[in-house]
Amino acid sequence: MKLHSKLLLAFGSVLMATFTLVEIIGYRQTHEQMLANLRQDALEIRGVLMATRRVYHHQFIDSGLPLNKKTLGFLPAHAMNRISNDFRNWSDSGLSFNNVSDRPRNPDNQADEIELEAMTWFRANPKEKERLVPFKNSQGQSYFHFSSPIWIEEYCLKCHGKRDEAPLTIRETYAASYEYQLGDLRGLMSIKLPAHFIEDEVLAQRISEMWGHLFAFAVAFAFGAWLLRRWVTRRLTLIQSVAGDLARGDYDARVPVRGHDELCDLASAFNDMAEQRQTAESSRRESEQQVRDLLDSTAEAIYGLDAEGRCTIVNPACLRMLGYQHAGELVGKEMHPMMHHSKADGTARSLDECLVASAWRDGQATLTTKDIFWRRDGSSFPVEISAYPIRRDGEVVGAVATFLDITERLKSEESLRRAQKMEAVGQLTGGIAHDFNNLLGIILGNLDFLQRLVADNKKASDRVQTTTKAALRAADLTKQLLGFSRRESKNISATDLNLVIRGMESLIARSVTPEVEVELQLAEGLWLTEIDQGDLQDALLNLVLNARDAMPNGGSLTIETANRMPILFPLFESHLDRELLSEVPW
Repeated sequence: MKLHSKLLLAFGSVLMATFTLVEIIGYRQTHEQMLANLRQDALEIRGVLMATRRVYHHQFIDSGLPLNKKTLGFLPAHAMNRISNDFRNWSDSGLSFNNVSDRPRNPDNQADEIELEAMTWFRANPKEKERLVPFKNSQGQSYFHFSSPIWIEEYCLKCHGKRDEAPLTIRETYAASYEYQLGDLRGLMSIKLPAHFIEDEVLAQRISEMWGHLFAFAVAFAFGAWLLRRWVTRRLTLIQSVAGDLARGDYDARVPVRGHDELCDLASAFNDMAEQRQTAESSRRESEQQVRDLLDSTAEAIYGLDAEGRCTIVNPACLRMLGYQHAGELVGKEMHPMMHHSKADGTARSLDECLVASAWRDGQATLTTKDIFWRRDGSSFPVEISAYPIRRDGEVVGAVATFLDITERLKSEESLRRAQKMEAVGQLTGGIAHDFNNLLGIILGNLDFLQRLVADNKKASDRVQTTTKAALRAADLTKQLLGFSRRESKNISATDLNLVIRGMESLIARSVTPEVEVELQLAEGLWLTEIDQGDLQDALLNLVLNARDAMPNGGSLTIETANRMPILFPLFESHLDRELLSEVPW
Protein backbone atom coordinates (compact mmCIF):
# COMPACT_ATOMS: atom_id res chain seq x y z
CA MET A 1 0.00 0.00 0.00
CA LYS A 2 1.35 3.41 -0.98
CA LEU A 3 2.03 6.19 1.50
CA HIS A 4 -0.82 8.31 0.18
CA SER A 5 -3.26 5.44 0.59
CA LYS A 6 -1.99 4.78 4.10
CA LEU A 7 -2.39 8.43 5.09
CA LEU A 8 -5.88 8.53 3.60
CA LEU A 9 -6.71 5.31 5.42
CA ALA A 10 -5.38 6.76 8.65
CA PHE A 11 -7.29 10.02 8.12
CA GLY A 12 -10.44 8.11 7.20
CA SER A 13 -9.99 5.86 10.23
CA VAL A 14 -9.70 8.91 12.47
CA LEU A 15 -12.82 10.40 10.95
CA MET A 16 -14.65 7.09 11.25
CA ALA A 17 -13.55 6.73 14.86
CA THR A 18 -14.69 10.31 15.51
CA PHE A 19 -17.98 9.63 13.76
CA THR A 20 -18.47 6.45 15.80
CA LEU A 21 -17.59 8.27 19.01
CA VAL A 22 -20.01 11.09 18.19
CA GLU A 23 -22.77 8.60 17.48
CA ILE A 24 -22.04 6.63 20.65
CA ILE A 25 -22.08 9.81 22.72
CA GLY A 26 -25.22 10.98 20.92
CA TYR A 27 -26.86 7.61 21.49
CA ARG A 28 -26.04 7.72 25.17
CA GLN A 29 -27.22 11.29 25.50
CA THR A 30 -30.46 10.46 23.64
CA HIS A 31 -30.89 7.38 25.76
CA GLU A 32 -30.35 9.35 28.93
CA GLN A 33 -32.80 11.97 27.70
CA MET A 34 -35.37 9.24 26.99
CA LEU A 35 -34.82 7.83 30.46
CA ALA A 36 -35.24 11.29 31.93
CA ASN A 37 -38.48 11.67 29.96
CA LEU A 38 -39.55 8.23 31.13
CA ARG A 39 -38.83 9.23 34.69
CA GLN A 40 -40.84 12.41 34.25
CA ASP A 41 -43.74 10.48 32.68
CA ALA A 42 -43.57 7.98 35.50
CA LEU A 43 -43.70 10.78 38.04
CA GLU A 44 -46.76 12.16 36.33
CA ILE A 45 -48.39 8.73 36.27
CA ARG A 46 -47.44 8.32 39.91
CA GLY A 47 -49.09 11.67 40.72
CA VAL A 48 -52.28 10.61 38.97
CA LEU A 49 -52.28 7.23 40.65
CA MET A 50 -51.61 8.70 44.05
CA ALA A 51 -54.36 11.24 43.60
CA THR A 52 -56.76 8.51 42.44
CA ARG A 53 -55.72 6.34 45.33
CA ARG A 54 -56.43 9.04 47.89
CA VAL A 55 -59.73 9.94 46.30
CA TYR A 56 -60.86 6.34 46.31
CA HIS A 57 -59.54 5.81 49.79
CA HIS A 58 -61.26 8.77 51.39
CA GLN A 59 -64.44 8.36 49.39
CA PHE A 60 -64.85 4.81 50.55
CA ILE A 61 -63.82 5.33 54.17
CA ASP A 62 -66.04 8.34 54.60
CA SER A 63 -69.06 6.72 52.93
CA GLY A 64 -69.47 3.98 55.50
CA LEU A 65 -70.68 1.52 52.85
CA PRO A 66 -70.34 -2.20 53.54
CA LEU A 67 -67.74 -4.14 51.51
CA ASN A 68 -69.09 -6.11 48.59
CA LYS A 69 -68.14 -6.72 44.96
CA LYS A 70 -69.18 -3.22 43.97
CA THR A 71 -67.75 -1.29 46.87
CA LEU A 72 -64.53 -3.35 47.09
CA GLY A 73 -63.28 -1.71 43.94
CA PHE A 74 -62.99 1.59 45.77
CA LEU A 75 -60.23 0.33 48.05
CA PRO A 76 -56.84 1.67 46.88
CA ALA A 77 -55.22 -1.68 46.11
CA HIS A 78 -58.24 -3.03 44.25
CA ALA A 79 -58.82 0.26 42.43
CA MET A 80 -55.20 0.57 41.23
CA ASN A 81 -55.13 -3.04 40.03
CA ARG A 82 -58.37 -2.53 38.14
CA ILE A 83 -57.07 0.60 36.42
CA SER A 84 -53.83 -1.21 35.40
CA ASN A 85 -55.76 -4.18 34.00
CA ASP A 86 -58.09 -1.90 32.07
CA PHE A 87 -55.10 -0.05 30.62
CA ARG A 88 -53.40 -3.23 29.44
CA ASN A 89 -56.63 -4.37 27.82
CA TRP A 90 -56.80 -1.40 25.43
CA SER A 91 -53.05 -0.60 25.09
CA ASP A 92 -50.37 -2.76 23.40
CA SER A 93 -47.47 -0.81 24.91
CA GLY A 94 -46.95 -3.39 27.66
CA LEU A 95 -47.00 -0.62 30.29
CA SER A 96 -48.26 -1.77 33.69
CA PHE A 97 -48.64 0.03 37.00
CA ASN A 98 -49.87 -1.01 40.37
CA ASN A 99 -49.62 -0.62 44.11
CA VAL A 100 -47.66 -3.61 45.46
CA SER A 101 -46.64 -4.81 48.89
CA ASP A 102 -44.79 -7.69 50.48
CA ARG A 103 -47.86 -8.09 52.81
CA PRO A 104 -50.80 -7.37 50.48
CA ARG A 105 -54.46 -7.87 51.25
CA ASN A 106 -55.26 -8.40 47.57
CA PRO A 107 -53.21 -11.30 46.08
CA ASP A 108 -53.02 -9.38 42.80
CA ASN A 109 -50.91 -6.79 44.61
CA GLN A 110 -48.18 -9.22 45.71
CA ALA A 111 -44.74 -7.74 44.91
CA ASP A 112 -42.61 -9.75 42.48
CA GLU A 113 -38.84 -10.21 42.59
CA ILE A 114 -37.82 -6.82 41.20
CA GLU A 115 -40.40 -5.07 43.36
CA LEU A 116 -39.18 -6.88 46.49
CA GLU A 117 -35.67 -5.80 45.59
CA ALA A 118 -36.87 -2.20 45.27
CA MET A 119 -38.61 -2.36 48.67
CA THR A 120 -35.36 -3.60 50.24
CA TRP A 121 -33.47 -0.75 48.57
CA PHE A 122 -35.94 1.89 49.81
CA ARG A 123 -35.76 0.56 53.35
CA ALA A 124 -31.95 0.94 53.12
CA ASN A 125 -32.31 4.40 51.54
CA PRO A 126 -35.37 5.96 53.21
CA LYS A 127 -34.61 9.45 51.88
CA GLU A 128 -34.89 8.38 48.23
CA LYS A 129 -38.18 9.28 46.49
CA GLU A 130 -37.92 7.13 43.34
CA ARG A 131 -35.88 4.41 41.62
CA LEU A 132 -35.50 3.63 37.90
CA VAL A 133 -33.60 0.45 36.92
CA PRO A 134 -33.52 -1.97 33.92
CA PHE A 135 -34.42 -5.61 34.47
CA LYS A 136 -35.51 -8.77 32.65
CA ASN A 137 -38.60 -10.75 33.48
CA SER A 138 -38.84 -14.52 33.68
CA GLN A 139 -39.34 -14.73 29.88
CA GLY A 140 -36.10 -12.78 29.28
CA GLN A 141 -37.85 -9.58 28.14
CA SER A 142 -36.14 -6.27 29.03
CA TYR A 143 -38.08 -3.65 31.04
CA PHE A 144 -37.49 -0.42 32.88
CA HIS A 145 -38.89 -0.46 36.40
CA PHE A 146 -39.89 2.79 38.06
CA SER A 147 -40.83 2.57 41.73
CA SER A 148 -41.84 5.05 44.39
CA PRO A 149 -42.18 4.14 48.07
CA ILE A 150 -45.49 4.27 49.97
CA TRP A 151 -44.78 5.06 53.57
CA ILE A 152 -47.34 4.72 56.36
CA GLU A 153 -48.89 8.12 57.07
CA GLU A 154 -51.37 9.17 59.69
CA TYR A 155 -54.47 8.50 57.59
CA CYS A 156 -53.08 5.02 56.65
CA LEU A 157 -53.18 3.87 60.24
CA LYS A 158 -56.98 3.96 60.17
CA CYS A 159 -56.99 0.73 58.13
CA HIS A 160 -53.46 -0.61 58.62
CA GLY A 161 -52.73 0.29 62.23
CA LYS A 162 -54.12 -1.68 65.14
CA ARG A 163 -56.70 -4.21 64.04
CA ASP A 164 -59.21 -3.22 66.73
CA GLU A 165 -59.16 0.39 65.56
CA ALA A 166 -59.84 -0.43 61.88
CA PRO A 167 -63.37 0.02 60.42
CA LEU A 168 -65.64 -2.93 61.00
CA THR A 169 -66.03 -3.75 57.33
CA ILE A 170 -62.20 -3.88 56.97
CA ARG A 171 -61.83 -6.16 60.00
CA GLU A 172 -64.54 -8.47 58.72
CA THR A 173 -63.07 -8.71 55.22
CA TYR A 174 -59.29 -8.90 55.81
CA ALA A 175 -57.24 -10.81 58.34
CA ALA A 176 -53.81 -9.39 57.37
CA SER A 177 -51.95 -6.15 56.74
CA TYR A 178 -52.30 -4.69 60.22
CA GLU A 179 -49.91 -3.56 62.97
CA TYR A 180 -47.99 -1.05 60.82
CA GLN A 181 -46.29 1.89 62.53
CA LEU A 182 -46.07 5.44 61.38
CA GLY A 183 -43.16 5.72 58.87
CA ASP A 184 -43.11 2.03 57.91
CA LEU A 185 -42.77 1.07 54.22
CA ARG A 186 -46.24 -0.17 53.28
CA GLY A 187 -45.52 -0.85 49.60
CA LEU A 188 -44.56 0.61 46.27
CA MET A 189 -46.11 2.48 43.45
CA SER A 190 -44.67 0.21 40.69
CA ILE A 191 -44.54 1.11 36.99
CA LYS A 192 -43.05 -1.19 34.33
CA LEU A 193 -42.34 -0.20 30.72
CA PRO A 194 -40.88 -2.53 28.03
CA ALA A 195 -37.35 -1.40 27.15
CA HIS A 196 -37.83 -1.86 23.41
CA PHE A 197 -40.07 1.20 23.27
CA ILE A 198 -37.23 3.33 24.60
CA GLU A 199 -34.60 1.61 22.41
CA ASP A 200 -36.70 1.89 19.27
CA GLU A 201 -37.36 5.54 19.87
CA VAL A 202 -33.67 6.22 20.61
CA LEU A 203 -32.57 4.32 17.51
CA ALA A 204 -35.05 6.10 15.27
CA GLN A 205 -33.90 9.47 16.51
CA ARG A 206 -30.21 8.60 16.12
CA ILE A 207 -30.70 7.31 12.56
CA SER A 208 -32.43 10.51 11.56
CA GLU A 209 -29.47 12.52 12.92
CA MET A 210 -26.79 10.10 11.66
CA TRP A 211 -27.42 10.89 7.98
CA GLY A 212 -26.62 14.52 8.52
CA HIS A 213 -23.47 13.65 10.49
CA LEU A 214 -22.39 11.16 7.81
CA PHE A 215 -22.70 13.75 5.07
CA ALA A 216 -20.68 16.26 7.10
CA PHE A 217 -17.93 13.72 7.74
CA ALA A 218 -17.83 12.76 4.04
CA VAL A 219 -17.31 16.39 3.08
CA ALA A 220 -14.61 16.72 5.74
CA PHE A 221 -12.86 13.57 4.45
CA ALA A 222 -12.83 14.82 0.85
CA PHE A 223 -11.49 18.22 1.84
CA GLY A 224 -8.88 16.68 4.17
CA ALA A 225 -7.75 14.25 1.44
CA TRP A 226 -7.24 17.14 -0.95
CA LEU A 227 -5.19 19.11 1.59
CA LEU A 228 -3.22 15.99 2.56
CA ARG A 229 -2.23 15.30 -1.03
CA ARG A 230 -1.37 18.91 -1.77
CA TRP A 231 0.64 19.75 1.33
CA VAL A 232 1.97 16.43 2.68
CA THR A 233 1.73 13.37 0.44
CA ARG A 234 3.62 14.72 -2.57
CA ARG A 235 6.57 15.83 -0.46
CA LEU A 236 6.57 12.70 1.66
CA THR A 237 6.59 10.63 -1.53
CA LEU A 238 9.73 12.45 -2.61
CA ILE A 239 11.36 11.80 0.75
CA GLN A 240 10.29 8.16 0.48
CA SER A 241 11.93 7.86 -2.93
CA VAL A 242 15.22 9.26 -1.66
CA ALA A 243 15.00 7.02 1.42
CA GLY A 244 14.71 4.02 -0.90
CA ASP A 245 17.87 5.12 -2.71
CA LEU A 246 19.70 5.40 0.61
CA ALA A 247 18.44 1.98 1.69
CA ARG A 248 19.88 0.51 -1.51
CA GLY A 249 23.26 2.02 -0.70
CA ASP A 250 23.06 5.20 -2.80
CA TYR A 251 24.32 7.62 -0.16
CA ASP A 252 24.66 10.43 -2.66
CA ALA A 253 20.88 10.85 -2.92
CA ARG A 254 19.41 13.94 -1.24
CA VAL A 255 15.94 15.39 -0.72
CA PRO A 256 15.29 18.75 -2.44
CA VAL A 257 14.45 21.45 0.12
CA ARG A 258 11.92 24.07 -0.97
CA GLY A 259 10.41 26.37 1.62
CA HIS A 260 10.73 26.75 5.37
CA ASP A 261 7.98 24.64 6.88
CA GLU A 262 8.23 21.51 9.04
CA LEU A 263 8.55 19.15 6.08
CA CYS A 264 11.45 21.23 4.77
CA ASP A 265 13.09 20.95 8.18
CA LEU A 266 12.46 17.20 8.01
CA ALA A 267 14.07 17.04 4.57
CA SER A 268 17.12 19.00 5.81
CA ALA A 269 17.43 16.73 8.83
CA PHE A 270 17.09 13.73 6.53
CA ASN A 271 19.91 15.02 4.32
CA ASP A 272 22.13 15.58 7.37
CA MET A 273 21.35 12.07 8.55
CA ALA A 274 22.20 10.69 5.10
CA GLU A 275 25.60 12.40 5.18
CA GLN A 276 26.32 11.08 8.68
CA ARG A 277 25.15 7.65 7.61
CA GLN A 278 27.40 7.79 4.56
CA THR A 279 30.41 8.63 6.73
CA ALA A 280 29.53 6.04 9.38
CA GLU A 281 28.89 3.35 6.79
CA SER A 282 32.21 4.00 5.14
CA SER A 283 34.01 3.82 8.49
CA ARG A 284 32.11 0.69 9.45
CA ARG A 285 32.92 -1.10 6.22
CA GLU A 286 36.56 -0.15 6.50
CA SER A 287 36.68 -1.34 10.12
CA GLU A 288 34.88 -4.58 9.29
CA GLN A 289 37.22 -5.22 6.39
CA GLN A 290 40.23 -4.69 8.64
CA VAL A 291 38.86 -7.11 11.22
CA ARG A 292 37.96 -9.60 8.48
CA ASP A 293 41.46 -9.33 6.99
CA LEU A 294 43.00 -9.93 10.41
CA LEU A 295 40.81 -12.96 11.12
CA ASP A 296 41.36 -14.40 7.64
CA SER A 297 45.13 -13.84 7.66
CA THR A 298 46.06 -15.23 11.07
CA ALA A 299 47.16 -18.87 11.34
CA GLU A 300 45.75 -19.02 14.87
CA ALA A 301 42.19 -20.38 15.16
CA ILE A 302 39.77 -17.85 16.67
CA TYR A 303 36.10 -18.23 17.54
CA GLY A 304 33.64 -16.26 19.69
CA LEU A 305 30.99 -17.47 22.13
CA ASP A 306 27.89 -15.88 23.61
CA ALA A 307 26.76 -16.16 27.25
CA GLU A 308 25.21 -19.58 26.50
CA GLY A 309 28.32 -21.09 24.93
CA ARG A 310 27.03 -20.78 21.34
CA CYS A 311 29.40 -19.82 18.53
CA THR A 312 29.05 -16.23 17.26
CA ILE A 313 32.04 -15.86 14.93
CA VAL A 314 34.71 -18.17 13.51
CA ASN A 315 37.74 -17.54 11.31
CA PRO A 316 38.99 -19.70 8.39
CA ALA A 317 41.88 -21.15 10.40
CA CYS A 318 39.42 -22.51 12.96
CA LEU A 319 37.23 -24.04 10.24
CA ARG A 320 40.26 -25.64 8.62
CA MET A 321 41.60 -27.16 11.84
CA LEU A 322 38.19 -28.53 12.85
CA GLY A 323 37.40 -29.92 9.41
CA TYR A 324 34.45 -27.67 8.48
CA GLN A 325 33.81 -25.89 5.20
CA HIS A 326 31.49 -22.99 6.08
CA ALA A 327 31.02 -20.76 9.12
CA GLY A 328 27.29 -21.54 9.08
CA GLU A 329 28.10 -25.08 10.20
CA LEU A 330 29.32 -23.71 13.57
CA VAL A 331 27.70 -20.30 14.12
CA GLY A 332 24.73 -20.55 16.46
CA LYS A 333 25.70 -23.98 17.82
CA GLU A 334 27.18 -24.98 21.19
CA MET A 335 30.90 -25.53 20.74
CA HIS A 336 31.67 -27.71 23.76
CA PRO A 337 29.75 -30.83 22.63
CA MET A 338 31.17 -30.44 19.12
CA MET A 339 34.92 -30.04 19.75
CA HIS A 340 35.82 -30.32 23.46
CA HIS A 341 33.56 -33.12 24.65
CA SER A 342 36.16 -35.79 25.50
CA LYS A 343 39.61 -36.11 27.04
CA ALA A 344 42.66 -37.63 25.35
CA ASP A 345 41.80 -41.10 26.69
CA GLY A 346 38.26 -40.90 25.24
CA THR A 347 36.41 -40.35 28.53
CA ALA A 348 33.71 -37.69 28.55
CA ARG A 349 34.58 -34.15 29.62
CA SER A 350 31.74 -32.35 31.40
CA LEU A 351 31.01 -28.67 30.84
CA ASP A 352 32.22 -27.95 34.38
CA GLU A 353 35.67 -29.25 33.40
CA CYS A 354 35.82 -27.22 30.20
CA LEU A 355 38.44 -24.46 30.45
CA VAL A 356 36.83 -22.45 27.65
CA ALA A 357 33.43 -22.57 29.42
CA SER A 358 34.89 -20.94 32.52
CA ALA A 359 35.53 -17.83 30.41
CA TRP A 360 31.94 -17.20 29.20
CA ARG A 361 30.29 -18.72 32.28
CA ASP A 362 32.47 -17.55 35.20
CA GLY A 363 34.32 -14.65 33.55
CA GLN A 364 37.77 -16.20 34.17
CA ALA A 365 40.57 -16.02 31.62
CA THR A 366 42.18 -19.42 31.03
CA LEU A 367 45.31 -20.69 29.29
CA THR A 368 46.52 -24.25 28.84
CA THR A 369 49.54 -25.32 26.80
CA LYS A 370 48.19 -28.77 25.97
CA ASP A 371 44.66 -30.06 25.51
CA ILE A 372 42.64 -32.13 23.05
CA PHE A 373 40.13 -30.88 20.46
CA TRP A 374 38.03 -33.11 18.19
CA ARG A 375 37.51 -32.63 14.48
CA ARG A 376 34.31 -33.09 12.53
CA ASP A 377 35.40 -36.56 11.37
CA GLY A 378 35.91 -37.74 14.96
CA SER A 379 39.71 -37.51 15.02
CA SER A 380 41.51 -35.58 17.74
CA PHE A 381 44.56 -33.34 17.76
CA PRO A 382 46.56 -31.60 20.51
CA VAL A 383 46.03 -27.86 20.96
CA GLU A 384 47.18 -24.91 22.99
CA ILE A 385 44.12 -22.91 24.15
CA SER A 386 43.55 -19.45 25.57
CA ALA A 387 40.08 -18.07 26.39
CA TYR A 388 39.13 -14.61 27.63
CA PRO A 389 35.71 -13.29 28.77
CA ILE A 390 33.97 -10.52 26.83
CA ARG A 391 32.48 -7.91 29.17
CA ARG A 392 29.91 -5.24 28.38
CA ASP A 393 29.06 -2.68 31.05
CA GLY A 394 30.75 -4.91 33.61
CA GLU A 395 28.68 -7.98 32.70
CA VAL A 396 30.06 -11.07 30.98
CA VAL A 397 28.28 -11.45 27.61
CA GLY A 398 30.49 -14.07 26.04
CA ALA A 399 34.08 -15.11 25.41
CA VAL A 400 36.72 -15.27 22.70
CA ALA A 401 38.87 -18.38 22.39
CA THR A 402 42.05 -18.98 20.38
CA PHE A 403 43.93 -22.21 19.83
CA LEU A 404 46.83 -23.67 17.87
CA ASP A 405 47.37 -27.17 16.51
CA ILE A 406 50.59 -28.21 18.26
CA THR A 407 50.98 -31.59 16.56
CA GLU A 408 54.13 -30.54 14.68
CA ARG A 409 55.47 -28.78 17.76
CA LEU A 410 55.11 -31.94 19.85
CA LYS A 411 56.82 -33.96 17.11
CA SER A 412 59.65 -31.44 17.01
CA GLU A 413 59.96 -31.50 20.80
CA GLU A 414 60.01 -35.30 20.74
CA SER A 415 62.65 -35.29 18.03
CA LEU A 416 64.65 -32.77 20.02
CA ARG A 417 64.42 -34.91 23.15
CA ARG A 418 65.56 -37.97 21.22
CA ALA A 419 68.39 -36.00 19.63
CA GLN A 420 69.46 -34.71 23.02
CA LYS A 421 69.23 -38.24 24.39
CA MET A 422 71.30 -39.63 21.54
CA GLU A 423 73.80 -36.82 21.95
CA ALA A 424 74.12 -37.63 25.63
CA VAL A 425 74.49 -41.32 24.83
CA GLY A 426 77.08 -40.45 22.18
CA GLN A 427 79.03 -38.30 24.58
CA LEU A 428 78.96 -41.02 27.20
CA THR A 429 79.85 -43.65 24.63
CA GLY A 430 82.73 -41.57 23.31
CA GLY A 431 84.16 -41.07 26.78
CA ILE A 432 83.90 -44.74 27.62
CA ALA A 433 85.30 -45.73 24.21
CA HIS A 434 88.40 -43.55 24.70
CA ASP A 435 89.06 -44.94 28.13
CA PHE A 436 88.44 -48.49 26.92
CA ASN A 437 90.69 -47.89 23.91
CA ASN A 438 93.51 -46.83 26.20
CA LEU A 439 93.08 -49.97 28.25
CA LEU A 440 93.04 -52.10 25.10
CA GLY A 441 96.30 -50.47 24.00
CA ILE A 442 97.95 -51.55 27.23
CA ILE A 443 96.44 -55.03 26.94
CA LEU A 444 97.55 -55.49 23.31
CA GLY A 445 101.05 -54.24 24.13
CA ASN A 446 101.44 -56.67 26.99
CA LEU A 447 100.00 -59.49 24.88
CA ASP A 448 102.62 -58.74 22.24
CA PHE A 449 105.42 -59.00 24.83
CA LEU A 450 103.84 -62.13 26.24
CA GLN A 451 103.69 -63.70 22.74
CA ARG A 452 107.45 -63.37 22.46
CA LEU A 453 108.00 -64.88 25.88
CA VAL A 454 105.87 -67.97 25.23
CA ALA A 455 106.87 -68.46 21.60
CA ASP A 456 108.41 -71.85 22.51
CA ASN A 457 105.24 -73.01 24.31
CA LYS A 458 102.68 -73.82 21.60
CA LYS A 459 99.74 -74.17 23.98
CA ALA A 460 100.45 -70.89 25.75
CA SER A 461 101.14 -69.18 22.42
CA ASP A 462 97.74 -70.29 21.08
CA ARG A 463 96.00 -68.88 24.13
CA VAL A 464 97.83 -65.55 23.76
CA GLN A 465 96.80 -65.39 20.08
CA THR A 466 93.16 -66.09 21.04
CA THR A 467 93.32 -63.34 23.67
CA THR A 468 94.89 -61.00 21.14
CA LYS A 469 92.08 -61.65 18.63
CA ALA A 470 89.51 -60.91 21.35
CA ALA A 471 91.30 -57.67 22.21
CA LEU A 472 91.41 -56.69 18.52
CA ARG A 473 87.68 -57.45 18.27
CA ALA A 474 87.12 -55.20 21.28
CA ALA A 475 89.16 -52.53 19.52
CA ASP A 476 86.80 -52.80 16.53
CA LEU A 477 83.81 -52.39 18.83
CA THR A 478 85.49 -49.36 20.39
CA LYS A 479 85.97 -47.90 16.91
CA GLN A 480 82.25 -48.42 16.22
CA LEU A 481 81.35 -46.66 19.45
CA LEU A 482 83.63 -43.75 18.55
CA GLY A 483 81.95 -43.51 15.17
CA PHE A 484 78.53 -43.51 16.87
CA SER A 485 79.64 -40.76 19.24
CA ARG A 486 80.66 -38.58 16.29
CA ARG A 487 84.16 -38.31 17.55
CA GLU A 488 85.43 -39.32 14.12
CA SER A 489 85.09 -37.17 11.01
CA LYS A 490 82.78 -38.34 8.24
CA ASN A 491 84.35 -40.67 5.77
CA ILE A 492 82.03 -41.38 2.85
CA SER A 493 83.17 -44.38 0.87
CA ALA A 494 81.90 -47.43 -0.99
CA THR A 495 80.68 -49.61 1.85
CA ASP A 496 79.44 -53.17 2.09
CA LEU A 497 76.32 -52.79 4.23
CA ASN A 498 76.33 -56.50 5.11
CA LEU A 499 79.79 -56.22 6.68
CA VAL A 500 78.75 -53.14 8.70
CA ILE A 501 75.58 -54.83 9.96
CA ARG A 502 77.47 -58.04 10.90
CA GLY A 503 80.02 -55.90 12.69
CA MET A 504 77.23 -54.28 14.75
CA GLU A 505 75.49 -57.59 15.49
CA SER A 506 76.77 -57.80 19.04
CA LEU A 507 76.03 -54.09 19.68
CA ILE A 508 72.49 -54.57 18.35
CA ALA A 509 71.96 -57.64 20.52
CA ARG A 510 72.98 -55.67 23.59
CA SER A 511 70.72 -52.71 22.68
CA VAL A 512 67.46 -54.72 22.80
CA THR A 513 65.79 -56.59 25.63
CA PRO A 514 66.16 -60.37 25.98
CA GLU A 515 62.51 -60.77 24.95
CA VAL A 516 63.29 -59.36 21.48
CA GLU A 517 64.66 -61.86 18.94
CA VAL A 518 67.04 -60.33 16.35
CA GLU A 519 67.12 -61.90 12.87
CA LEU A 520 69.47 -60.83 10.03
CA GLN A 521 68.42 -61.43 6.41
CA LEU A 522 71.38 -60.15 4.38
CA ALA A 523 71.21 -60.47 0.61
CA GLU A 524 74.06 -62.09 -1.32
CA GLY A 525 75.76 -60.03 -3.97
CA LEU A 526 74.73 -56.81 -2.29
CA TRP A 527 75.87 -53.69 -4.15
CA LEU A 528 78.31 -51.32 -2.49
CA THR A 529 76.80 -48.11 -1.13
CA GLU A 530 78.37 -44.63 -0.96
CA ILE A 531 77.83 -43.78 2.71
CA ASP A 532 79.56 -42.79 5.92
CA GLN A 533 79.78 -45.87 8.09
CA GLY A 534 79.27 -43.77 11.23
CA ASP A 535 76.01 -42.29 9.89
CA LEU A 536 74.85 -45.76 8.91
CA GLN A 537 75.66 -47.16 12.32
CA ASP A 538 73.93 -44.17 14.00
CA ALA A 539 70.78 -44.56 11.89
CA LEU A 540 70.67 -48.33 12.32
CA LEU A 541 71.12 -48.08 16.09
CA ASN A 542 68.29 -45.46 16.25
CA LEU A 543 65.99 -47.81 14.33
CA VAL A 544 66.86 -50.67 16.68
CA LEU A 545 66.14 -48.53 19.76
CA ASN A 546 62.80 -47.40 18.31
CA ALA A 547 61.86 -50.98 17.53
CA ARG A 548 62.76 -52.02 21.07
CA ASP A 549 60.55 -49.26 22.53
CA ALA A 550 57.69 -50.36 20.25
CA MET A 551 57.88 -53.94 21.61
CA PRO A 552 57.87 -53.65 25.43
CA ASN A 553 56.52 -57.22 25.75
CA GLY A 554 58.98 -58.73 23.31
CA GLY A 555 58.83 -59.71 19.64
CA SER A 556 60.92 -60.26 16.54
CA LEU A 557 63.29 -57.67 14.98
CA THR A 558 64.30 -58.38 11.38
CA ILE A 559 67.11 -56.48 9.61
CA GLU A 560 67.08 -57.14 5.88
CA THR A 561 69.21 -55.90 2.98
CA ALA A 562 68.38 -56.09 -0.73
CA ASN A 563 69.30 -54.44 -4.00
CA ARG A 564 66.81 -51.72 -5.05
CA MET A 565 67.12 -49.20 -7.90
CA PRO A 566 64.56 -46.31 -8.13
CA ILE A 567 63.40 -45.06 -11.58
CA LEU A 568 65.56 -42.03 -12.25
CA PHE A 569 63.19 -40.53 -14.84
CA PRO A 570 59.58 -41.12 -13.71
CA LEU A 571 58.18 -38.86 -16.42
CA PHE A 572 59.42 -41.32 -19.07
CA GLU A 573 58.50 -44.47 -17.20
CA SER A 574 55.29 -45.00 -19.19
CA HIS A 575 57.30 -44.92 -22.46
CA LEU A 576 59.83 -47.56 -21.40
CA ASP A 577 59.39 -51.26 -21.81
CA ARG A 578 59.48 -52.77 -18.34
CA GLU A 579 61.05 -55.94 -19.75
CA LEU A 580 63.90 -53.90 -21.24
CA LEU A 581 64.37 -52.16 -17.91
CA SER A 582 64.66 -55.53 -16.21
CA GLU A 583 67.47 -56.54 -18.62
CA VAL A 584 69.58 -53.42 -18.04
CA PRO A 585 72.82 -54.37 -16.19
CA TRP A 586 72.40 -51.93 -13.30
